Amino acid sequence: LIKSKAINAFAVPGGLICFNSGLILESTSEAELVSVLAHEISHVTQRHGARMIEAASKLNIPTMVAMVGAIALAAANPQAGYAAIMATQAAAAQYQINFTRANEREADAIGIKLMSKSGFDPNAMSDFFGRMQKASRYSDPKLVPEYLRTHPLSVNRIAEARSRAESITPEIIREKNLEYSLVWAKLKVLSEPDPLTALHYFDELLKKTASDNNLAAKYGRAIAAREMSNFNDARKDIGYLIEEYPGFVSFVLEAAAIETMAGNYDRALTYSSKAYEMEPTERAAVYGLVQSLLILRKGEVAKGILDDYKFLEPVEVDPEFHKLLAESLDLMGKRVDSQV
Repeated sequence: LIKSKAINAFAVPGGLICFNSGLILESTSEAELVSVLAHEISHVTQRHGARMIEAASKLNIPTMVAMVGAIALAAANPQAGYAAIMATQAAAAQYQINFTRANEREADAIGIKLMSKSGFDPNAMSDFFGRMQKASRYSDPKLVPEYLRTHPLSVNRIAEARSRAESITPEIIREKNLEYSLVWAKLKVLSEPDPLTALHYFDELLKKTASDNNLAAKYGRAIAAREMSNFNDARKDIGYLIEEYPGFVSFVLEAAAIETMAGNYDRALTYSSKAYEMEPTERAAVYGLVQSLLILRKGEVAKGILDDYKFLEPVEVDPEFHKLLAESLDLMGKRVDSQV
C-alpha cells in the first residue's frame, strides 16, 4: 500500500502488486476494489511484465537496424530518410501499444473470472472503469488519473468487460464487508491535509446514512477527532463502537492509538494487549502492542512478542518489523545487535 492521492495500481515482475491509497478511496465498494486487484493479479500470473521486457529486447535490434538504414538513406535523400526515421519510430511505438492493449484485454478476461470465482460481483469491473472514464472525460490530460494512463480505457474495452460479466454467474455472492468500509474511512482521514475536513465529511455522512456506513462514519470521525487532539470526542465514538462490536480489533487498536496520543501510556497498553489477545497473528495488533511496550521501555517483553511473530509470518522484507526489533534490542542494552 502506497500512501498517495494519485489514483493508481500496478504489478511488477516477481509478483509485487502495489495500490495507491487514492485508488482505494476512488472505489465505492469492495467488489470494485477487488476488480482492480484481480486485474493486477492476472498481469502477474500471465507474466505480462516479463513478456513486455522480453518483447522490447527482441525489438531493439530490428529497430536499430532500421534506424541505421533510415539514417543512411537520409544522406542520399534527406526527405525520404527523415520519413523513414519517423516511420521506424512510429512502428516501434505502435508495436508497444498493440502489445499493451492485448495484455490489458487478457488481464480483464482472466481477472473477471477470478473475482467471480472468489464470490464477487463481476459487473464491478466495468462499473469502476466506466465511472473513472466518465469522470475524467473532459479533464485536462495532465489531470487524468495515472491509472488510466497505464491502463488505457476505451468504450469497447468497457463493453467487453460488461459482456463477459453478463455471461458469468458468480459462485458465491459476498455480503458487504464492514472491514472494507473501515479501511476506507481510515484512509479518508489520513489522506486529508486537515483532519477537520474529514470530520465534517463524516458528520454529514452520519446525518444521512445508517447501518454499516454509520459505523464506518463513527470510526472515521473518531480517528479525525484523535488527529485533532479532541480526545474526549474520539473516546466517545470509539467507546460506542467497542461496546456495540466487541469483536472488531480495529476499534480496540484505535482506542489504544487515542490513549497513546493523549499520553495515557498504561491505558494504551491495556487496549493494545486486548487487541493482541483477540488477534495474536494480526500484524497491526502485534506491532501495536510492541509500540506500547517500547514507549514504557519494556524492551525484553517487546522482543519476545516479535520473536513469536516472526515464526508465524514472513518478516524478512518488512522494514517495520526490523525497526521495532532494533528499538527493542537497544532498550535491552544490545546496541551492537540493534544495528545489525
